[in-house]
Amino acid sequence: MNPISGWPTFSAAGIGCSPAYIDWSQLGTTIYVKDVSIVPGGQYHVESVLLGCDPGVSSHLSAPLNLNTSPYGDLVGNCASNPCSPANGFVENIDMTAVLDKFRNVLGAPTKARSDLEPAGLDNLITISDVVRVLEGFVGDDYPYNAPAPCP
Repeated sequence: MNPISGWPTFSAAGIGCSPAYIDWSQLGTTIYVKDVSIVPGGQYHVESVLLGCDPGVSSHLSAPLNLNTSPYGDLVGNCASNPCSPANGFVENIDMTAVLDKFRNVLGAPTKARSDLEPAGLDNLITISDVVRVLEGFVGDDYPYNAPAPCP
């Protein structure tokens, strides 16, 4: 990762079929995970393995960390402070305002990775389609994307 001087840094990782052996703590920040395989409103169990250990041996794995993803279209919680607080588990008017702020590139808007809902994979573009996707979540529509093919 090579940050641009003066620009905020946002660290994100995708997921894949082969483990990534990286000392994530060396990045000194929170690492966000964004991938088409991660479905909004889902629950995931994440485990880590020490570098050099066989991930196929259960005793080499950490205890599972249980994570829940926010509902489809939920971008932020409260925007009384700058930046807005993380997603709060509900799709509300504030989420639509937040994605519109990101579309207009307003200071304090959520990150691109958080606001980029269209297409299913991160394309780093915030368009009116992303706004429509938040509106779909607001009215209770189902997540529109199919699950990707499983790993071989």
